Amino acid sequence: MVRIDFTAGNENVWLWVDPELDAIPDIGAADASGTAVAFEADFVRAQLQTPEMARFDEIHIGTTFGDVAPFVVPEPSSCSLVLIGMLGLAGASRILR
Repeated sequence: MVRIDFTAGNENVWLWVDPELDAIPDIGAADASGTAVAFEADFVRAQLQTPEMARFDEIHIGTTFGDVAPFVVPEPSSCSLVLIGMLGLAGASRILR
């Protein structure tokens, strides 16, 4: 993941390799960082030199972390707990009537 903060002068750039995407990564934990002078991008091209470099499965571009972070699907166990809780509430409401 790459984060670029655009400013009036040089842009600040951070790079993370395979970060957890459930929260915004800490810039102190970046794998690389630096500045870019007058960074501009007209296009994006993924060019791989060797098959070992073929690790890109998606490219997301956005202005916020929420724009680029994938939607987190809850685990089946979490869904089961919610379902059991709803069934318990439904049963309790019938008993209290």
